[in-house]
Amino acid sequence: MEKLTSMENIGQGMSEKLAAIGIDSGESLKALGAEAAFAKLKARYPQVCLVHLYALEGAVCHLPFDSLSESRKKELKTFSDSLKSQDKAGEKPPLFQETVENWEDWGRVFQSKEAFAPLAREIFRREGLPFAPLTSLTPGTNGVFRSGPYVVKIFFPKEAGPDPRPDFENEAAVCGRLAQQGVPTPALTAQGVIEDAYTFYYLITRFFPGKEAGPWLASASTKEQAAFVGQLKSLLAKLNQPAEGLIPPVDLLKRAVENPRLQALPPNLREEMAQRAKGLDLRPSVLVHGDLTGENLLVDAEGKLTLIDCADACLAPAFYELAPIVFELFQCREGLLRLFAGEDKENFVEQVLDAVCLHDFGAHMLRDAPLREGLPPFESLMDARRFLLEKFR
Repeated sequence: MEKLTSMENIGQGMSEKLAAIGIDSGESLKALGAEAAFAKLKARYPQVCLVHLYALEGAVCHLPFDSLSESRKKELKTFSDSLKSQDKAGEKPPLFQETVENWEDWGRVFQSKEAFAPLAREIFRREGLPFAPLTSLTPGTNGVFRSGPYVVKIFFPKEAGPDPRPDFENEAAVCGRLAQQGVPTPALTAQGVIEDAYTFYYLITRFFPGKEAGPWLASASTKEQAAFVGQLKSLLAKLNQPAEGLIPPVDLLKRAVENPRLQALPPNLREEMAQRAKGLDLRPSVLVHGDLTGENLLVDAEGKLTLIDCADACLAPAFYELAPIVFELFQCREGLLRLFAGEDKENFVEQVLDAVCLHDFGAHMLRDAPLREGLPPFESLMDARRFLLEKFR
């Protein structure tokens, strides 16, 4: 059987679209023909255009799409135009009208209020919630917008690359558990899926009118920082509890050793991190947020903390939280580290190194920390250890 992706002009995104309409091999595409396949695609994905028809014809004929004869292109254009004229009276165009066939396409549109407003309006209508004009929030991976007293997160469609369903299901499950455990987090108001030009999963939570902890900490007094650290420790005690079966387990060791982000580091440091990760004891496993950065902790006018964005939550040893706390939330500031570390500074530093070797973004944290302070790049874990210990002197 000929794989669709082995054919001329057929990438992963187009292959998945064709499979969704029952065309799962080169043989089935050739048997159906470019025009009939395009007609089926157009019915399922209204945003496909004439170029996609050229690509299908090229695949059938073993030609790059821009090598088709002018006469054949004219025939195909006539066919495409005929489909437009056959649209049923009253048929509505898709609410989301952007094209997403890969991660680059998604990166181009995922922060666009204009692109998502019609889709978000329909989601709110279905959920019986009042809709207000969208405003942008701190960008991440998904489309996240404020609408009046709510925040709506619209997950990337599978055409962008990975399957969004596991992320959606994980975050929804974790949000529910956090509320049960008394962790301060915005209430989950609605969740679901909407079929449009693409399949979009979504979550709606209450909006929390707080400041991001990163810039808040940078201007906070010593007293305010101490209160913040105390609240953070209390939050972690509630959060980092056993949660077996809540979400699917992740092979943390395999992910750490095979992490492509290690390529951002010198060879010796990459090897040290991989070897240290292999020797870690990952028990006991608890629920961790995994991304406790300055963007994902909010501080209200009274200095109270709220936790948001559980997309990276997983089951891991509690020390896993230390990597983003130290390198991203605290930005390795001496005062915050002293407040958080406790009496045994050396043991704390070793736990941080364990965390950074295990964490999915640990390599980038070790890459960015010395650059942020105008220091030479770390060449080894010993360099990172000295850097951290120096913060306590």
